[in-house]
Amino acid sequence: MSRVLIAIKEFLSNPWIGGIGTVVGIVSLFLYFSGKQSRHLEFNLNPAKAIVVKAGQASKLAVSYGGSPINSDITAAQIALWNQGNLSIKPDNILQPIAIVVDGAQILEATIRKNSRSVTALKLDSSEVQKGRLGVSWQILEHGDGALIQVIYTGTPEANVRVEGVIEGQGIIGIKSFNYGSKFLGILPENTTVLVMSVLYVLVGVLATYVGKNSTLRLRRLGNVTTVMGIAIFAYWLWLYSTTAPDFVGTH
Repeated sequence: MSRVLIAIKEFLSNPWIGGIGTVVGIVSLFLYFSGKQSRHLEFNLNPAKAIVVKAGQASKLAVSYGGSPINSDITAAQIALWNQGNLSIKPDNILQPIAIVVDGAQILEATIRKNSRSVTALKLDSSEVQKGRLGVSWQILEHGDGALIQVIYTGTPEANVRVEGVIEGQGIIGIKSFNYGSKFLGILPENTTVLVMSVLYVLVGVLATYVGKNSTLRLRRLGNVTTVMGIAIFAYWLWLYSTTAPDFVGTH
């Protein structure tokens, strides 16, 4: 075997080369999915739901709806709904009507607190609010377009609020969590855990690689693999952190 082939073999057998190749592959996948054309309707539920009326507490306030008294709790919730994808969502792309659903409750009132742009012509359908279902429709939602919707319903803050419907090319309508008042994804507990995991993986990997340099090849390779895993986890955390929220989300 010639010296050139031997040198190439030794170069390619270096665990760090494999690690660098893995990192390049991860970055390539990140860039690919970031630039992929898609429609992606998402929603955010403000966790700070407000109890408007608490049932059972002595009060001179009497609440009725449509002439009938209401004896249960009344809660207000705010939901942000927007297109996170880079393809517009038009009525033709909606395979199943979009609706905000409050399980086991009756929606008393729903209002649009803020709309990203009037051209979206976003509107609410209250025909099924007694079943806890509020329809949402629009003419067009481009990237970042959406609305902040307030829903007042009978029930406690623990009631499950979700968005249902089917968008062409999209699976489940996802939920996003944000630090309110910030335009970027907040570093929530689960995201902080991801960051800490990536740092620990990198530290353990570097230590194992350093110790393995004067020890066994297996330990050195394990260190390299662990380091690469840490970098991959960090890339995932960075993607979570860098995802921007619509401007109106910060107005919850």
